[in-house]
Amino acid sequence: MERGLRFFIRNKSIVLKISMGLLWLLLSNVVWAKEMLQLKNFEVRPLHSNKIQLLLEFSGPAVIPESFSVESPPSMVFDFIAVKNGLAKELMNQALSGGTLKNITFLEAADNNRIRMVLDVQRVVPFEKEVSGNILKITLDESVANTAARAQKKV
Repeated sequence: MERGLRFFIRNKSIVLKISMGLLWLLLSNVVWAKEMLQLKNFEVRPLHSNKIQLLLEFSGPAVIPESFSVESPPSMVFDFIAVKNGLAKELMNQALSGGTLKNITFLEAADNNRIRMVLDVQRVVPFEKEVSGNILKITLDESVANTAARAQKKV
């Protein structure tokens, strides 16, 4: 025990330099990762079986957003924390025709560190989120909403 203490006392400048270097490396990687993650591209793809897939491409490993929905007016909201906007202006607000999905809007927080994706929909539908590398896939299942709507009309 005493030998270890003597080593630190004799070599305190080396130990301090190594400790500071490791701390700097750790902190710079955390800051670099947060600054570098950016939403780069966005695409809407219709799928079979009345499903729509939203593909979001990030500059690094994709993140799974927090989400919630609102019934009136019907909308689905996805919040991306610690993500900067790198989308082209024409992708920031898209009107769509046909199907459940009417409009997609991306909003950026004032601190440029959060993005909100708002889906204006005819009705809220179930969805699944899946990450594959730097791509986030959000699949909206319109068939469930259509089945429920048909069941309500029959009643």
